[in-house]
Amino acid sequence: MKAIVITSPGGPEVLQLKEVEDPEIKDDEVLIKVSAAAVSRADTLQRQGKHPPAKGDSEYPGLECSGTVEAVGKDVTRWKLGDQVCALIGGGGYAEKVAVPEGQVLPVPPGVSLQDAASFPEVTCTVWSTIFMMSHLSSGETLLVHGGSSGIGTFAIQIAKHYGARVFVTAGSLEKLVACRDLGADVGINYKTEDFVARVKEETGGKGVDVILDNVGGPYFQRNLDSLSIGGRLFIIGFMGGTLTEVNLSGILARRLTVQAAGLRSRTKQNKSEIVSEVEKNVWPAIAAGKVKPVVYKYLPLDQAAEAHRLMESSQHIDPTQCFLAENHTLFMAAKFLYSLGFVILFLLSLSFSSYSCFDHQKQSLLHFRSLLRSATNSSLLEDWNSTSQCCHWERIICSSTSPFTVTELHLNSLHTKGNSTVSSYVLTPLFHITSLTLLDISFNFFQGGIPAQGWDNLTSLLYLDMSQNFFNGSIPKQLYHLRYLTYLSLSANNRLSGSLSPEVGYLRSLITLDLDFNNLVGTIPKEIGNLTKLRSLYLDSNGLSGPIPSSFFNLTQLQNLDLHYNQLELQIPSFIGRLRSLSILDLSSNKFIGGIPVSVLNLTQLQDLDLSDNQLSLQIPEDIGHLTNLSTLDLSKNKFTGRIPPSIWNLSKLVNLVLEDNSLSGEIPSWLFDIKTLNVLYLGGNRLTWKHNNSRIAPKFTLLELSLRSCGLTGKVPQWISSQKYLSYLDLSKNELQETFPFWLAEMQLLYMILSDNHLAGALPQQLFKDTLTFLDLSRNNFSGELPENIGDANQIIVLMLSENNFFGTLPSSMSYMQSLELLDISKNKFSGDTFPVFGDGLELVNFSSNEFSGEIPATFSKRTRVLFLGNNRFEGALPRKFINLINLEQLDLRNIKIEGEFPKFLSKISTLQILSLRNTSLQGPLPSNIAKLSNLRILDISNNNLTGSIPQELGNITGMIDVPTNVSILQSYSTAPFVVDETPIHVSELIVDWKRSMLALPSAPGRDDVYCLLDLSKNKLSGEIPTVIDNLKGLKIMNMSYNALSGKIPSSFGGL
Repeated sequence: MKAIVITSPGGPEVLQLKEVEDPEIKDDEVLIKVSAAAVSRADTLQRQGKHPPAKGDSEYPGLECSGTVEAVGKDVTRWKLGDQVCALIGGGGYAEKVAVPEGQVLPVPPGVSLQDAASFPEVTCTVWSTIFMMSHLSSGETLLVHGGSSGIGTFAIQIAKHYGARVFVTAGSLEKLVACRDLGADVGINYKTEDFVARVKEETGGKGVDVILDNVGGPYFQRNLDSLSIGGRLFIIGFMGGTLTEVNLSGILARRLTVQAAGLRSRTKQNKSEIVSEVEKNVWPAIAAGKVKPVVYKYLPLDQAAEAHRLMESSQHIDPTQCFLAENHTLFMAAKFLYSLGFVILFLLSLSFSSYSCFDHQKQSLLHFRSLLRSATNSSLLEDWNSTSQCCHWERIICSSTSPFTVTELHLNSLHTKGNSTVSSYVLTPLFHITSLTLLDISFNFFQGGIPAQGWDNLTSLLYLDMSQNFFNGSIPKQLYHLRYLTYLSLSANNRLSGSLSPEVGYLRSLITLDLDFNNLVGTIPKEIGNLTKLRSLYLDSNGLSGPIPSSFFNLTQLQNLDLHYNQLELQIPSFIGRLRSLSILDLSSNKFIGGIPVSVLNLTQLQDLDLSDNQLSLQIPEDIGHLTNLSTLDLSKNKFTGRIPPSIWNLSKLVNLVLEDNSLSGEIPSWLFDIKTLNVLYLGGNRLTWKHNNSRIAPKFTLLELSLRSCGLTGKVPQWISSQKYLSYLDLSKNELQETFPFWLAEMQLLYMILSDNHLAGALPQQLFKDTLTFLDLSRNNFSGELPENIGDANQIIVLMLSENNFFGTLPSSMSYMQSLELLDISKNKFSGDTFPVFGDGLELVNFSSNEFSGEIPATFSKRTRVLFLGNNRFEGALPRKFINLINLEQLDLRNIKIEGEFPKFLSKISTLQILSLRNTSLQGPLPSNIAKLSNLRILDISNNNLTGSIPQELGNITGMIDVPTNVSILQSYSTAPFVVDETPIHVSELIVDWKRSMLALPSAPGRDDVYCLLDLSKNKLSGEIPTVIDNLKGLKIMNMSYNALSGKIPSSFGGL
């Protein structure tokens, strides 16, 4: 017989089709003539030498198959010749015949074809034995399946839903999550963009799930434990991510967790037979009833087993169970395609594969596309596209299921062209000749230039078009608006698409999803968008759209997701929004809406997420906001709302995220908030609320992940009830009146983000505070004292550390060198001393050592990524290190009030990124060099109170950063650390501004922003000669000071224009 042989451990190329001996059957075995065999992850691991067969099993890959009984052993009683069966096997599926113990053979399920039956045995036995026989998953419990779109995952979703469980899944793309949803998954989590632990906590009210089925292994182990409920069960069935991990056993013990490996291949024959019997008894009836269906991906011949493995490992498919079909020495691999609109298309081919080919002109067009692409990228992409093979066999191509075969789908996403030569959008033009296309996905590539204007009118059958995540620029071609059958259109995240949205968008009347977010579209939203009455999802966020929401939106009654955030939309939120009663997500955040929340919003009873944050909304929050009983997220932050927090919010029994910070809300923080069991996120900071619970015994019913009580009038000690929030990761208690030493219980918490700035906390920092979970710590402007703990370096994952304006002293511990993830470090305005410093990592972007007692030479061991460096007001002395020339991204440099030897360092002119330079009172001598004009981005130059001599160089008038300055740009450092943003760090540029008439007062600015004060201070030097008239070029100057020098002549009359 023929079989696929693994010639040696390695890549797919080691799979070779060879002639081998027929298997011999034992007395209790059945010989099956194989019709189909599935490809699984375990097969790819066996090929790599990582998952060998058990002793006595076949050495050929393949753990499940279907076919016809060809012979039976003398002890076999159930099966007879000719029976159509499928089987769980220990190996040997990739062959024409396989011998299987009788107890591991199953009948083909009713209503399922012989070929599709091969997709069931291994996955059904794995899932049933794990989550039902071992875990005893019951109705009403929650199950998390990693790899929801895998063969294991697709079956687990269906069978768990059939038995009444609530199913969570993780997957790596929206397409895969949509596929899982259509199979019955309740909650889909994109592991590439979301933290599945946080999402699980959010969806379960902090409880966690009851059972987890995991095939990732090491990297997910601790996070899986964190996602389990008390008494939860974790079953590990694979280790795609690795086999090694560290774990805190105390958490397993305290929460009574069960962790168990659940492999199937190494089980005994008797054990496998017991599982197969249970599967036939419990799963086969569900299949017969249509509650569980086969999920198949693609057919390939046996001699393309290597290609099957490449496909399995490429992540270009929906990661299904894939089956080989064997007939007349030709073995095919069955496969499915999950259409992103939510339905499954299943291809079942009964003809010879040799005739399964597209038209020659389509093949030539595809080869032309490949040629252009490979030429542009200097790569070997799409290797299996060649003139000698049939195009319907090629990867990334789906053909019609009946003759004549035409190319219907091109999955050209993620072609990995990044880093190669520019890929012009011109390479797409050959695709316009494939007029049979219904789906075209070219997302996540790096195509550049305008979207081709011509050719789209050839693709009249197109239903699905995804061009997201590219670098297309220019306007949207008008021909796109005439694809009248289009149901899905995404041009998302190109960032360079510009112009206005044409009224012709109204021609796309079949659209269900329109995604144009993250571009540069401007102008108003055309009223014609109201013609798209089938729309369920509309994403226009993150553009520059302006004007009101068109009244025609009231026609979009099927709309479920409306996202318009981060635009310039204005006027009031229209009352007709209340007619869109199907809405589940409404995001109008980061616009310019005014007025109050229209009462009609209370009609949107299906709303789950309501985000109106960062607008100019005012008045009071509607008292009846609690009528929106399906809300899980309510974000009204960064507005001007007044009044109290409406008591009706207490009725929101599904509320997970409540964000009301940065308004003008007043009154007491209500005690009933602590009774909302589902809350995970609570932000109340930045209002006029008061805290009256200092002496109250609070027993919260919620389980918080994030808490902000910034400026909420807290006094005395840190509220003890916070210690009950065991899963808290973000805590902001800044700008209160807290007074005590650092609470030991708070230091023991496993916080990622801790913000306690602007209080009156005192004493030394406990060692327990610094642990490898800590990511963000802000203790600025308190009364802390003492030396930093020697173990501070244990916080080796910390990104932001801010300790300014305290009373710390001593040297910096050497263990800070372990903080290699540090990006922002502010220890200013303390009493730190010493002349040696830790060696920080390459990621350090912002450093503030100013106003301490450091001494010795000026330190120079900073990262090339450093953008802000403040070393002033210390006791450093000596020459400015030439290593500063390596700080190629430096924007702000403050060296004021330290002693620098010699003349003005000419090499500073090579740091062309500098915007702010303060060398005030640094003992500089000699002339001001003419090459200072090379600092073209300079906006603030303060070299006052030195011993500079000579004339003011004419070139000073050519500093372009002082000529054309925008009227409003933030020069306070805003620092983002996902998923949180610290809007203002305590590093204020106002301190660099000139000592104007001996006043160190900051110049006026709006909260969180400073006007760009373009400043030139040459005062208190020994400069001589006349003031160059070219200084009047510096039209952006707000402040200029040349006093206390030896300047002569007249003040240029042209200065009146400054």
